[in-house]
Amino acid sequence: MPDRPSAGLAAYSSILRGIYDDSARRLAHPVWQTYAGPENEARMVAVEKVAREMGTSGNQVALAWLLRQTSPRVLPLIGPRTWEHYEAIRPAFELELGEEHLALLDGAVGLVSDLGRQGQECLGYLLSPCLGTGRPPSCT
Repeated sequence: MPDRPSAGLAAYSSILRGIYDDSARRLAHPVWQTYAGPENEARMVAVEKVAREMGTSGNQVALAWLLRQTSPRVLPLIGPRTWEHYEAIRPAFELELGEEHLALLDGAVGLVSDLGRQGQECLGYLLSPCLGTGRPPSCT
């Protein structure tokens, strides 16, 4: 996408049904099996560390991180089923991630480092499924 600077990505299911907030839910969720592995576990540790340090939720951190992506620009899609779900993630739209937190998250996700810009084509999850141990069909 570097040849199309005005292009952006829509991050579908950007918080993966809330798995960033609850490790038990994450481990029980069928989608996690696609992404499970040491690289993605390290990414989850980074999200949890940032959330703990900022006094916020992992889902908010993941969404705030996606909102900060500029190359390409990312539009995270959210689909709260209730007003309470929306209220739980709403603070992410105003969450300011500091440079040290962005560096930690960027380093954990490894954007561009392993797969180059083509890895960004599958961006939409903080877990970066194209960069993890599994490759969902949408990333092939």
